[in-house]
Amino acid sequence: MINSYPNGITPLNHSYRLFNPLSLALSWGVEPLLIQPIYHAEEMFTNVLNTVVDRDCVKKGNKVIITSAVPVGQSGTTSLIKVHSIGQPITA
Repeated sequence: MINSYPNGITPLNHSYRLFNPLSLALSWGVEPLLIQPIYHAEEMFTNVLNTVVDRDCVKKGNKVIITSAVPVGQSGTTSLIKVHSIGQPITA
């Protein structure tokens, strides 16, 4: 099941500005959220999941898909896809 209110989260201000929030919402149905810079995958998982929970974007049992480059922050090299169920312990 796909969340009816999807969010795109990025720590990169450039990416956030490049993909105008209104443009993303209209084109893809995604609401971009800007978060603090992240330097490690574990920190990213925690920050992303806390952000969507704190903003009431997800409910317990929803699935969140996180995509990233490894090492974190390396542009254009998506090499990590993680599916996490909200309410479950965060594991790398």
